[in-house]
Order: sequence, then C-alpha cells, then structure tokens
Amino acid sequence: MKKILIALLSILIISSLVLSGCVNNSAKEGNDSSSDLPSSSEYDSDSKSNSDSQAGSESVSDSNDESSSDTDKIEPPAPDDGKCLRILAIGNSFSVDAMEYLWHICRLAGYDTVELGNLYIGGCSLNKHWSNIQSENNAYTYYQNTNGTWTTSTSVSANSAIKSKSWDVITVQQSSDSSGVASSYSNLNNILSYIENNTDDSTRILWHMTWAYQSNSTHAAFPTYDKNQMTMYNAIVNAVISEILTDSRIDGVIPSGTTIQNLRTSYFGDTLTRDGYHLSYSYGRYAAALTWFACITGMDIADINWTPSAYPEIADHIPNIKEAVNNAIKTPLSVTNSTHTTAVSSSDKSLFKTNGVDISNYRMLSLNITPNRFYNSTKSFGLEPANDPNSPNFSATQIFSKAEIPVGSIIIVDSGYRYRPEGWKDSTTKNTSSTRPGNVSDTFVTVNEAWWGNFNLRGFNLSKTNGTAMTANDSSHIRIYVPN
Repeated sequence: MKKILIALLSILIISSLVLSGCVNNSAKEGNDSSSDLPSSSEYDSDSKSNSDSQAGSESVSDSNDESSSDTDKIEPPAPDDGKCLRILAIGNSFSVDAMEYLWHICRLAGYDTVELGNLYIGGCSLNKHWSNIQSENNAYTYYQNTNGTWTTSTSVSANSAIKSKSWDVITVQQSSDSSGVASSYSNLNNILSYIENNTDDSTRILWHMTWAYQSNSTHAAFPTYDKNQMTMYNAIVNAVISEILTDSRIDGVIPSGTTIQNLRTSYFGDTLTRDGYHLSYSYGRYAAALTWFACITGMDIADINWTPSAYPEIADHIPNIKEAVNNAIKTPLSVTNSTHTTAVSSSDKSLFKTNGVDISNYRMLSLNITPNRFYNSTKSFGLEPANDPNSPNFSATQIFSKAEIPVGSIIIVDSGYRYRPEGWKDSTTKNTSSTRPGNVSDTFVTVNEAWWGNFNLRGFNLSKTNGTAMTANDSSHIRIYVPN
C-alpha cells in the first residue's frame, strides 16, 4: 500500500483542486557538468502497428524536419542512491518526444547513473496498455537509454519491462486523442494496481499530462475538441482533475501540456510541433524534457544549459523555455503568459557580446508603444494630444517605474533612430527646459543610478534622426532588456 501520508496529502490537494505539478526530491543535488558525454540519437523509427490507432494517430516519424495558485509539493521518500535515477514510461510517441533529451539533462545535472526506458506503441491508449498487460503481450518496441544513446528492442511485454529494474519513477499517460476524454480513463485503475503489485514500494507513479494539438492540426481526433486548441487543453486539464487527482496512488503530474501551452504565448507562437501534434525536434522536445527533469528531481533548472549538438539554436532561447517550464511547475493547471513576446535579433546578441554582457541573463521588456504620440515632461505627465502637429514624428512607450527598468537594464536603439527618455519625479511635477532629458542616439546604454537621477518614472519618445514621420513599423527600433 502507498504511504498514508501521500494519501492524506492527495485528499487535501483534491479538496482544494490544487495539483502538485512536480515531485521534489531534496536528496538529489548536482551541478551542471562540462564533461563530454555520448551524443543523443534519434529513436529508431521502426514502430509496430496499433489496431486501436486511427488515421492521424501519433507514431514515430521518420522525417527529421526539425534535427490557480501555487501548488503543494508531495515529497515521497527518495531512492537510496541519490545519484541514480531510473525512469520507465508506459507510453507512446508523446513519451518518445518528451524523453528524447532527458538522459543528457539528468546526467549533466549530476546523476552518476541514468537509466531510461520507454514502452512504445504508436497512439497507444490506456485500454490498449491494460489489454497488453493482461495478456502479457510482446507488443511493444522498447527504447532504452543508459549511456546517452537510445537502443531499440522489439517484441517486448510491458510486464517484463516493469519487472526488469527497481524503477524510481514509472510514468503513465493516455493517448493524445483521448487525453481530454475523462470517460476513457477507466482502465487506469487496473494499470496502477498492476504497477503497485509488481514494483518496489519506493517506486513513484507519475502521470504525464500531454499537450493540445497545434491549431491547424489535421489529426483525425481534433474534431473531438471542435478543432480548438484551448478547448483541447482545458479538456486535458479537466480530465487530470477528475481522474488523476482523485487517485492517491499517483504521486504527481508532469505538466508537459502546460509547458507547451505557456511557450505558445511567447514569440514562438503556435510552432512547437513538427506535424500538428508531435513536438518539434528542437524547442518542443527540449521543453518537454526539461519539464520531466524538473518535476521528477525537484531540482532548480537555472543552471541547466546543455543543448543537443544537432540544435545549437536552442541555446538562444533557453530563458524563454525555462520560464515556460517554471511557470508550468508553479501553476500546472492553467496557462501563464510568457514575458518573452519578441525574439532576440542576432544584432542584439552581437551587441551584448561586444559589450561583455551575457544576454541569457536578460529578458526583453514589453514596451507597449503607441505610434504617433509623444511625451513632453515640461507640459504634462501623459501623452500629448494626437492632433499635436509634432505627433506624427514620434512613437511613445508606456511609462515605467524604476522597479520595471532597474539598474543594470540595457537600452538599445538602432542606427537612424533616437529616443528621449522623458522623466518625472511624480505625476504632478513638471520639468523645465533645463531639467528635461535630451535625445539619445547611443546604440547601447546601461542603466545606472545616474541614469535615473531624481526621476522615479520614465517614458520614451522614439523618433528618426532625420526628423521624418514615424509609422507603426518603426516601433521595433528601440528595445529594453531587463535582468531576469
């Protein structure tokens, strides 16, 4: 039987509809390592057919076109060996996506031994998993990773894989087409009972909450959710609430679906799948793996900076991905909008590097620019009227406090443009012509105490150095980066 403490905590969680998005494990600590490790390889794409699958069901693709409230934390006992981590997924291609980079992330976080297993059948549902367990059917392709490279075994039974090791974690998930259909979860009870009866008492069972399809997905099951991404996401969340939170045998939920939905609110937009439902080989898979790592280990992901060699571009987007993961762990049952709404340009990256500043420690501030308006701090606190004859020559940001643009922030303006950082002590104090800030055309400015001076509020007038009229398209020529 699972521990009484876990059962009691689960009841408390259910009563308040609060989900533990991750399982903390304070005994497991480690630092990012720079040691050379075997490179990750793509899973073998040879998959067994699944009689329960329909057209558009998830299966491993041969193509490599892209190579609520704070939650309580359930803390089951840690495995005896704090540097060993063994994880088995009873899954399908969505667990293939989620686990692709997991070995390297765990290994570089300090785990001496990382052993991963993934029982795969394309589009496999809970009903199919239970049928296979009942009959001890050798129906699975079994992927394993113990050294950084995935290996493939065919004709394996779930029974043998479950019993093959002392697993620290076993994950279970529903097929994506039925992930938001609570009535399809009936055989989960049987699967959980089998796992409990055939594993060590210390084995933790986690639910993998998968993601909604891309908005333009052609998956055959998308009409079940009115071909609406948020309808599907909310249905998945509701199924977790009704079917997962109510079962004390499940020790936690890995909210991959929320991580992906969070990330979709960033500058990535709805581009995180490779075919409308499987995750992209780069950003999508990386975000899911980082979510698994954070939930399973309870470790801080701040120092996790490994990226797969096949996709070095991921490194430029790690702050965005980490924010999505952290927000999913904090609030696993609802979407948290990203603060990374504009992608960082290569020119800005170069400017940061030239000035000896690590851009990964910064995020771009949303400026909420109003075209063809400007401030005049010698007259008033707000924007000058739209019919002012000077208005066409400017665009104005919102007004910011010192807390919003702290010391250490970076202001960048492109060649051919300038800005006046209007300043106010308060909303009633006007500047004189001698105290009004002047125009700035310096490309790279670091905010310091002197920059703020006696001002407590700042708003920016952006204009062209040649004095010609501004358009909405000119608004992108000023960027402000603030420390993470």
